[in-house]
Amino acid sequence: MASRSIISSDDISSLEPELIESENEIITVSEPEYVMIRNLIPSLVTWRSPITGEKYRWDRSGSEVKVLRDDVDFLLAHRRKGCCGAPNSPSFELVK
Repeated sequence: MASRSIISSDDISSLEPELIESENEIITVSEPEYVMIRNLIPSLVTWRSPITGEKYRWDRSGSEVKVLRDDVDFLLAHRRKGCCGAPNSPSFELVK
């Protein structure tokens, strides 16, 4: 049979100062950082990031969307294949 640990009231009272100190701490939460990305594909584009799981939607070519900084490299690395020997072209660009 498994043994049970017993906590006495003395053990709990020794924790009280630690709990009071932790209540007085200020917790800061950082906001996620966003970057504007412009769509270069001549159509409506909906994209789900495999990195963060966020879903983004550009309504047309030239439209701009706020994207999480973690997703920027993934989007900028995407390229469209050219037709008839034309070189690959980027699908998105960073808005400065």
